[in-house]
Amino acid sequence: MRKVVSGLFVSLDGVAQSPNEWQFAFDEEMGAALGETLETADTILLGRVTFTEWAGYWPTVTSGEDAGFAKWINDSPKYVVSSTLDTVEDWANSTLINGDLASAIEELKAGEARTSPSQAARR
Repeated sequence: MRKVVSGLFVSLDGVAQSPNEWQFAFDEEMGAALGETLETADTILLGRVTFTEWAGYWPTVTSGEDAGFAKWINDSPKYVVSSTLDTVEDWANSTLINGDLASAIEELKAGEARTSPSQAARR
């Protein structure tokens, strides 16, 4: 059975909705820790707000410092939880979950894990 792992950015006071006001620049150590977390993820679970913001940005990134993450997030299967969105077709590999969330998560957990190229290389 697959695991659901939460990877959230939070501040000491618990505010996460305004990263432009509190998030500091990533240093090398933080980047490496985030990279290790991402290497083990085979599917992304997003809420409506994050999906809407990211879908407008990440598909447009093709070069530069963020190109590696952009390729990873764009190629990864994404499940979007929303009761207000009608479609998530604008971002490749996205699936809308708008019914019973608990059942949808159980189904994802019971599914077969996808092996990323970085995971396959370590085997």
